[in-house]
Amino acid sequence: MNLRRSHCLRQAIIGLAFTLMDLEVRHLKVVCAVATAGSVHKAARALGVSQPTLAAQLRRIEDFLGGKLFTRHIYGCSPTMLGQQLISRARPIVDEMSSLASEMKAAACSAKPGTLVMGGFPCGVIPGWIARLREFHPTLHPVLQTGVSSRALLRDVSEGQLDVALVVELEEEPIRFPPGVARCLLIDREPVLVQFHERHPAAELATIQLTDVAADQWVANRNADGQWESIHQLLRSAGITPRVHHADYATSNLLVKAGEVVGLCQAMSEPKEGVVVRRRLEGDPRKISWFLVGRTEAFLETVYPALVAEYRSRAEILYAYGKIWDEHWVAKI
Repeated sequence: MNLRRSHCLRQAIIGLAFTLMDLEVRHLKVVCAVATAGSVHKAARALGVSQPTLAAQLRRIEDFLGGKLFTRHIYGCSPTMLGQQLISRARPIVDEMSSLASEMKAAACSAKPGTLVMGGFPCGVIPGWIARLREFHPTLHPVLQTGVSSRALLRDVSEGQLDVALVVELEEEPIRFPPGVARCLLIDREPVLVQFHERHPAAELATIQLTDVAADQWVANRNADGQWESIHQLLRSAGITPRVHHADYATSNLLVKAGEVVGLCQAMSEPKEGVVVRRRLEGDPRKISWFLVGRTEAFLETVYPALVAEYRSRAEILYAYGKIWDEHWVAKI
């Protein structure tokens, strides 16, 4: 009896929550994003949120509306008739609100002379880049926003919410640059590093092959564009059955430090103090490219020299890149 009462109470609370819920623009953005991406997983990456979070939000929207908006299948999902009806009405609203937000943010920034709104995929070059910008342009006031989704950063640049952004492209997940967005290539192929505990047998090697870490558990961030798929493809290409944990970057570093997992890390990231070592993968089997994108060419001309200077400085300090500068360095400006 007590269990039944508890269940009824829980259902009543859930029902009350849905009764109080209002359909907002953010809910419409979720529905449109899923429809555009064709799957909840891809939509979550585009929005820069986790898949479970987006799936739960979509379920709440469907419960509020009283019907399913998408039919799930092995290739993703497709809108139901109810979903199609909602999407056809929602898209113009979402587009108009995005345009309004972009215009207002651009107006707010223009009201503050010298403000530069920057975005970037988290990497070790960003702090020094900002410092050099202040050195090169003393009247400039950089404002930074970071995010693990290059697609989301590109969208923000395209919509005028960011002036410039540093984005990463994986070979398995080519970037689709929005029309009208200026861009230049920072580096075409950055070295691939693996990090693991100092007691790992591969720690004694100068460079490693994937077979040296074939028996290990790996870690990757499922929410970062293409990282989850890329690491699975990388391991399979070496004949290794992927065993990969999902974790954000901070948790990943803690797991590596504890000796529980191994993982890829950026060549420009700060070396971890203590028990973590990093080794370069022979042949750099995973192509990682970095691009600087901006609302206009003028923005790129302002910030690119400081970015190049910081990247070169860190590369010379952290790693002996050898001929990589001659082979892969492309300066458009």
